[in-house]
Amino acid sequence: MHRLSGELVRFQKSLFIICLLGFVFALGMHTAARQWPPFTLFRTGVENIKAIKVWLTESQSTAKLVRVLDDGQDQRRVIKSGQAGDEYLLVAGGLGQWSEHCPTYGCLAAIINRDGSVVHTWDFNPDEIFDGSQHVGLSAQQVYPSGVYLTDSGDLLVSFQNQGGYPYAYGIAKYSFDGTLLWNKVGFDHHWFDVSADGSIYSPVLRIVAGSLTVAGKELKCLGGSYYEDYVRVYSASGEILNEYSMLELLRKSGFDALLSSANDPCDPTHLNDIRLLDASEFGLNDRDTKLVILSLRNINSVAIADLSTFEILWIVSGLTREQHSPRMFHDGVVVFDNYAGQNRSEIVSIHPGSFAKTIVYPRTEGTAFYSDTAGYIDLSDDGRRAIVSETKAGRILEIDMQTGSVLWEFLNLHQARDSLEVPSLDAAKGRFAVFSTSCAVYIPRTLVERLL
Repeated sequence: MHRLSGELVRFQKSLFIICLLGFVFALGMHTAARQWPPFTLFRTGVENIKAIKVWLTESQSTAKLVRVLDDGQDQRRVIKSGQAGDEYLLVAGGLGQWSEHCPTYGCLAAIINRDGSVVHTWDFNPDEIFDGSQHVGLSAQQVYPSGVYLTDSGDLLVSFQNQGGYPYAYGIAKYSFDGTLLWNKVGFDHHWFDVSADGSIYSPVLRIVAGSLTVAGKELKCLGGSYYEDYVRVYSASGEILNEYSMLELLRKSGFDALLSSANDPCDPTHLNDIRLLDASEFGLNDRDTKLVILSLRNINSVAIADLSTFEILWIVSGLTREQHSPRMFHDGVVVFDNYAGQNRSEIVSIHPGSFAKTIVYPRTEGTAFYSDTAGYIDLSDDGRRAIVSETKAGRILEIDMQTGSVLWEFLNLHQARDSLEVPSLDAAKGRFAVFSTSCAVYIPRTLVERLL
């Protein structure tokens, strides 16, 4: 009798799942037929199922939470401080971070000193920027800051992603130094952007394209029924869209579209995750109006230098790194955060632009723990001798000597879990401490911060 009862329960669960999937499929068809917002995200029932699976696995956890520590564990933020630089650091925050300074939701970003003390913060209010009409399965508390940039006037630019919604990209916003929201764009911006001398913002964005991508007559079939197309979008300092550049068209026009056949995800063929503006004069191109950039195209394991003014790739390397992030020009070549340098191992590597020789910058010692399966961010000091590295999924920030590979400074993104936060995964952790991922940390000159303060 007990065995029969168990089989009945399993049958009821199976029947419920079948009915749920049928309802989801029907909802997707009806939404697309009526073109209800966001109808472009519901082109097939498969897309609904995909979104629900992501939501079930990710949306109920706190965005960027790595782990919770017991009260008795080491609660230091600054783990090591040697011959570190004296710049301030601007660190991206999020829900629950620096809650002693931003008790309601946590801090959007913080400027910290090398002893770990906080000198300035921006409150994070996800409701202030939230618009879920273009996403599936998204709530305000799933949105988190990814990239941060402090202008000379003290304004804070922030790109946002989300955890558990579809698509993962969210938008970009600008805040004054006192935290006032100046403008906000929910346009599927994501990852890390850069800012030109005139204040224009070059931001990775994506669009959802129905159907499958075709490369050299071969269909890269995405089971979801649509794929992401990456663009570089250019905003003015006040948030108006000035231009857009398709990464798929850039590869096609430059004759490198065959690389798309090797994409590790046909639903996200390029996965543009970083753009940096370059000084064209250093490449002997100061005789024409160039818009020189370096790009990281994660899903084809490629780093490229392109001139957006002529819309052509001038240099590209593919296959020396795997699912890399954060390429930066360095006097020895291009420095890259190589996410999959080995099993559970990431590396900071330098690639020579002429010979394509690859040199390990960090870690140079076998067995050194350094790994982030996604993300990872590098910011070089003005003289290029040091780098601030965000080991994102480990929740650490390291300052590294670029010549010796030694660690000069180490910071753990550790924060006290506050009772006032409505964070489901921290409810059972009252009085404990939480480690959050480090999506971005950048050098800020002391003169700039002291002038703004």
